[in-house]
Amino acid sequence: MGYARTASNTEAGEDIRWPPRPFCLRPLDGRDWWLFDDQLLVVGHFDTDGRGLGAQIILDPDAVSACAALRNQLWTASIPHAAYKLGTGT
Repeated sequence: MGYARTASNTEAGEDIRWPPRPFCLRPLDGRDWWLFDDQLLVVGHFDTDGRGLGAQIILDPDAVSACAALRNQLWTASIPHAAYKLGTGT
């Protein structure tokens, strides 16, 4: 999800936050990932132009746990969408 496309998500009540660049750790070979209910991990696959190629569902407890721990660390350091200034990282 890009910054410009978050309005509908925040209007629906989603709490979107932006981590400062130094905290942008990218596990899973740098792929985007989503964690659902701390049990289901979905890893996105994209081509070099950013077009979606599909997603992989991961149920492995170790991978899910590692991503949940990283998410928890990043969440406290991240800036809420309403307070974030695009391009400054603050």
